[in-house]
Amino acid sequence: MIGVGTQDGIVLAKQFVGDTAVTFPMTWDKSGQTWVDFGVPAQPAMILYNKFGAEVRRWNGVFKKAEVDEAISRLG
Repeated sequence: MIGVGTQDGIVLAKQFVGDTAVTFPMTWDKSGQTWVDFGVPAQPAMILYNKFGAEVRRWNGVFKKAEVDEAISRLG
């Protein structure tokens, strides 16, 4: 799992990581091109890929951790 921040500036992105105890790597793309490339309309958003690089599920907007955990468990 990796997070890609593009909004609010790097200072707020670092604050988010600290405040939420994110356990995955975060990167910063000030151009926002990563979001364009992956078709992310706004934050929050999450895309789950399988080990072959195919998209399994996408959440645009608020999502529940339980939904993500369930989707990951189905990957096997």
